[in-house]
Amino acid sequence: MNTDLAIDSNTRIARIISYPGAIDALIAVSSRFNKLKNPVLRKVMAGQVNVAMAARIGGVSVDAILESLERIGFRVSRESEERV
Repeated sequence: MNTDLAIDSNTRIARIISYPGAIDALIAVSSRFNKLKNPVLRKVMAGQVNVAMAARIGGVSVDAILESLERIGFRVSRESEERV
């Protein structure tokens, strides 16, 4: 999968998981993301949480999430992380 969506630490999870394979890529980083398979939780939480927040929830680094998503074709921008 290749996507024109450039993601960074501020990208909402809802935007990311609308692409095929993204949920599995997140679960590969942390089993805590298994909750994204639940459609109710996904609808309620994914729109409120960005990559940086998800990293804290999953107990992983922002880079781990971005690298996993980059492997499946997302373009990663790390510029916003430098400003944080």
